[in-house]
Amino acid sequence: MRIPTAIQRYVDFTNSQDWAALAATFSAKAVVHDEGGVHTGRTEIAMWARASIQKYDMEIQPLSLREGATNSVLTAVVAGNFPGSPAELTFQFQLKGDEIVALKIG
Repeated sequence: MRIPTAIQRYVDFTNSQDWAALAATFSAKAVVHDEGGVHTGRTEIAMWARASIQKYDMEIQPLSLREGATNSVLTAVVAGNFPGSPAELTFQFQLKGDEIVALKIG
């Protein structure tokens, strides 16, 4: 499975718990939707990434990728410190070049 560079970096930086590098994979005005919250811009995304990584100590294992006209949907097993772990989640990415402009996790 070929994973676009920005998505692969998201997975790698999540797994290595490098929240600052993870935030840098997003565009300056990117938006993340996760757990009912909305995080806009690199500063908010960095705070969200740091809190999530520290809280859940998670690891992402990609299973499949479906690329559409406007987004890429990664299905992955996510394991960590949360009820129901490991769980299969979808990550809906919108990319522009090598940056993530939007992400919805569900």
